[in-house]
Amino acid sequence: MIYEGYVLNSELWRKANVANNLFRQLKYVVIDKMGHFDVIKKETLPERYKSAAEECIDLGRYYPIREFERLLGLTPDHLSSMMCQKLIFMKTKKIHRARLVEVTDAFIEQMRNKKTPFYVSKQKRNAEFADVIIDMYGIKIGFY
Repeated sequence: MIYEGYVLNSELWRKANVANNLFRQLKYVVIDKMGHFDVIKKETLPERYKSAAEECIDLGRYYPIREFERLLGLTPDHLSSMMCQKLIFMKTKKIHRARLVEVTDAFIEQMRNKKTPFYVSKQKRNAEFADVIIDMYGIKIGFY
């Protein structure tokens, strides 16, 4: 799922200077889960909080790194350890507890086409299952 038009709850309540559970209690506010983070759809917020939401990062191009690893079928911390060892370089942003990975336009396009991503191993044993393979930050991602 692409979270375009969503913001992190943890970022929004800090910028709006309100209690962390306020948005869960408001009627008609759409809240989803992105991994173990709550995300809020900006357009469903009351007018008084929309200016704070505009200051937050739109999640249309970002995934939490753990959710991204799970999406690709990798073990937790697989990409994090590769980044620490300087084997790959990924564009990331840290917002409070969340480390977000910036995904490429090719990844977003395939996700919008309802394709399922998976990690293509270095030996390319599973590459035959992919309809499309993209290269993102030095790792191969297949889609079927």
